[in-house]
Amino acid sequence: MYSATWGSDVAVDGKTVWFEPSSDESNPGPMAGEVFDFAQYAERRVASSPPSAQLIRVRLLNMPVQVFARFRVRYAELRRELRLLAISHGQEYPVAIELSDLFVQVEQERRQSRGVVRIDEAIAAGRDHVDLEYLVPSSAPHTMSRMLEMLQKADEFCRDQKLLTLASSPQQIALQEWYLGEFARQASGQEPTPWPGSLAVEDDVASW
Repeated sequence: MYSATWGSDVAVDGKTVWFEPSSDESNPGPMAGEVFDFAQYAERRVASSPPSAQLIRVRLLNMPVQVFARFRVRYAELRRELRLLAISHGQEYPVAIELSDLFVQVEQERRQSRGVVRIDEAIAAGRDHVDLEYLVPSSAPHTMSRMLEMLQKADEFCRDQKLLTLASSPQQIALQEWYLGEFARQASGQEPTPWPGSLAVEDDVASW
């Protein structure tokens, strides 16, 4: 009743309700909000797009499972906040619109991939490291290269305190550079490079 607009963002890790406050009770009756279900939207994109004619193999060796789990939490928070920014201030922050579209593209390609369930199983089992082998659409290396570039731009927003989400820790930066970079490296014919594990887990925990 005291909102100029409102909505909810539904994801596998929960639902976020957002609203833009109004100075007075301008709409005393029920007001429809914008409900965005990320999983359903990505599934519709998969259903409406032709399957990839070619799947390529990507091997992720010595994947730091629990570090990746924390990276995934921050990724979801960033995705949610940038989508809301794209809705309310998209003209001022075009990077928010571009990243929001890219998040959906990544999810669409993930749903067309094979083998990705193993990282979920490793997280649930409390594993520290695991070797993974994915079969991903041929478009994935380009998408992951774009994602790495856009996440670096998003970090600039975080450091300038334009977002509520915290900037990446040194370990998270190292992880995303390695993880996202492996797709492009291996697509170009290079052998997989194992996660070096040069930064301690405590470095990442201390940043939260």
